[in-house]
Amino acid sequence: MEKNSKIKFASLFKKYRLKSEIESLSKFGHFLAEEGLIYESSIFSRWQKGQRIPIRRIVLIIILKIFVKNGGISSINEANQFLESADQGYLTHKEISEIHKIQNSKFQI
Repeated sequence: MEKNSKIKFASLFKKYRLKSEIESLSKFGHFLAEEGLIYESSIFSRWQKGQRIPIRRIVLIIILKIFVKNGGISSINEANQFLESADQGYLTHKEISEIHKIQNSKFQI
């Protein structure tokens, strides 16, 4: 993975986390844990600094759903930009449908 991709992912991860009003990486970890994903909190710092990127698509989709639910990501373009920064392409029709089902979501196509 290119260094530029890591930097872009890091920038978008931080941007959408803060837009979601998730003030700390620790709080972000709690949101992931509620979705069944338990990580060492230092990994979030590495994501945010551009040192690592989650490689499993399901992890990225869960992160997307957290950001959508909390208002950080509100359009398909933002969601696709986030996935693309991690070399994961775009949302599938099935994934878009799942995201539309999120309660309180203002997600728009």
